[in-house]
Amino acid sequence: MRDTKEAVILISNHQSNVDIPALLGYLPLDFSFIAKKEMKKWPAIGRWMRSFDCIFLDRKNARQGMKDMKDAISKIKKGHSYVIFPEGSRSEDGTIGEFKKGSFKLATDTDARILPITIIGTYEVQSRKSLKVTPNKNIKIVVDKPVDLKSMSREEKKEVHNIVNKIIKDNYTEEKNL
Repeated sequence: MRDTKEAVILISNHQSNVDIPALLGYLPLDFSFIAKKEMKKWPAIGRWMRSFDCIFLDRKNARQGMKDMKDAISKIKKGHSYVIFPEGSRSEDGTIGEFKKGSFKLATDTDARILPITIIGTYEVQSRKSLKVTPNKNIKIVVDKPVDLKSMSREEKKEVHNIVNKIIKDNYTEEKNL
């Protein structure tokens, strides 16, 4: 990463509740998260997320969702970076799902670079099916090279969700096989 105040959109797979603290502890960047609106009301987590400028998207109310996106675009243009989990939810079984095209709108509307991030091993710490936390010393976070939208063709930009999904899946497969 360049040492500038240029915003980046960090795109990551979503394995577990452990992903957020893992990213906060690992990445040497200032960033916040894009989260579903419902998380804003969670007692401790919602307050914590509001304290560092997370954006809460209303996925059920299109008009409010557009206002939320405009707020996020404004913050990105001012240099604020955000993490997005484009699968829409944590993994059901530890695999990486398809990425929702709309999750890339912040990047395509701002031409912010996308930083593909692959998280491996947090599903084994806490799966979606359990509140139990199991130690795992094999958590890995792979940060790939940035995807520069400014250098992409119009057709490539339309497929950026699939391009980044492939990068993250390839990194996941490669690291799992080591």
